[in-house]
Amino acid sequence: MTEKENDTLHFLSEDSVPEKGQSYIRTPWKIIVADDDEEVHAVTALALSNFQFKGRALKMISAYSARETERLIEEHPDTAVILLDVVMEHHDSGLELVRYIRNKAENSMVRIILRTGQPGYAPEMEVILNYDINDYKEKTELTSSKLVTTLIASLRNFDDLQRIEQNRKSLELVAAGSLEMHGLNNKEVFGPYIISSLSDILKSFSPDFGTSIFHGYLTGDKSSVRILNGSGEFSSGAEELDLMSFLPRELIGKIENPTGENKFFYHGAMALLNFKSAGGRNRIIFINYIPELNPIQKSILLTIANHIITVFNNIELMDEQKKTENEIRKSLDEKLILVKEIHHRVKNNLQIISSLLHMQSIGVSDPKLLEVLQESENRVQSMSLVHEKLYQSDLMATIDFNEYLSSLAERLIHTYNVSSEINLKIETDPLMLSINTAIPCGLIVNEILTNSIKYAFPEGRNGIISILMKVNDSAVSLTISDDGIGLPANFDPSKAKSLGTKLIRVLTDQIDGELIINSERGTTYTLNFSESAQRES
Repeated sequence: MTEKENDTLHFLSEDSVPEKGQSYIRTPWKIIVADDDEEVHAVTALALSNFQFKGRALKMISAYSARETERLIEEHPDTAVILLDVVMEHHDSGLELVRYIRNKAENSMVRIILRTGQPGYAPEMEVILNYDINDYKEKTELTSSKLVTTLIASLRNFDDLQRIEQNRKSLELVAAGSLEMHGLNNKEVFGPYIISSLSDILKSFSPDFGTSIFHGYLTGDKSSVRILNGSGEFSSGAEELDLMSFLPRELIGKIENPTGENKFFYHGAMALLNFKSAGGRNRIIFINYIPELNPIQKSILLTIANHIITVFNNIELMDEQKKTENEIRKSLDEKLILVKEIHHRVKNNLQIISSLLHMQSIGVSDPKLLEVLQESENRVQSMSLVHEKLYQSDLMATIDFNEYLSSLAERLIHTYNVSSEINLKIETDPLMLSINTAIPCGLIVNEILTNSIKYAFPEGRNGIISILMKVNDSAVSLTISDDGIGLPANFDPSKAKSLGTKLIRVLTDQIDGELIINSERGTTYTLNFSESAQRES
């Protein structure tokens, strides 16, 4: 929807006669005739008997005293004009009434025409200057025609003031409603809010009008509309209406042959907003028995309508986003189950291989062959442990390497049955590693720990093996040390021919790491590496 489309207001003939069932009665102008002379009331009623202004008749209310006039003003605050006599109970009763109306009743809208048959009691210039009145007439000069022209001028002035006040209140409603409206994110809540919001705006335009409103969408063949929310004649719960039953052919034609713009049509006592929402449906907001609106009021109504369209589209987009998110989440859950099953099966297969190696070693008497089988079994177990941790993890892509190190080290201590001779100390920072990094790191740790357990503490001597891991952003420093006898003096890891040493060197290169060996006090291996994005993927 473009900004230009939002600002387009389309009018049909303003002279169109409302269709059957769509007529409305215009409320009359209220005027109070305040005079203690019965004849004045009779003459005024006769002179104004056929009076009409802007299609509205008069409702004349008679008061014969200042006290009675005060009561009527309180009961009818929407009075348009007061024809007020100066002298009633007292020579200044009318003037005191002016003060009461403007100050105590705080009614600044009603137009006050002061009439007097005794101008000496209330000189015109003095009264005009000192009292908030709108006209001053002597009774002798108010002929029938002059009374009509004076009343028309006052009614026109009152109507303008009333419209300004109505527009001010309407704009306040639009401002307050827009903030509240844009905070709504649920169609079930927003639907009724559309009806109440439009009703409040129209009520501010003309408090006496009882409009009927509904919100719905066109059915597939565009011959009927399904009502979702309604008020007035549309609040009975009827779910579907044939367009021919409530719309003139001219408006039906505009709906059936849209121009691609969001349209707001006025036709007699009806208003129709037709727009296509983000979800693809042709939405309808229909108002019946709408009062006659001036251009400012039509602009205000269009403004609130544009807010409705924007919020509706936002809600539908959010609904679509939530639907997509739920589908993605469901797909991820399914993939998570699949990946867990894969890790579970890989772990089981590695366990089978480990068991086969263990079974094979039972019947072996050659110590060297037995050692080879045991080391191979440990290597398979270290890989199996990675898949076991991944299977148990909720993340699937990474494992808790701290927990893995503890499990691997304790398992090796238990395998070689040295828990009473070797004290294990582990101190690590939190670290999550991907499977592509965890498996080679696990194998490196397995080889280093195996070497320390087997060779650092000969003849059953006691000792300590420490595992220390420090993490700084993506940089990891893993140190494994023992306080054993250390490496031989002429040991060169680059020339070593043992499988374990070769594995350590190859796997270190695989993770782009650096291995530092120190044998001054026991043996210390320091492996420096980082978790690369390429390995994570």
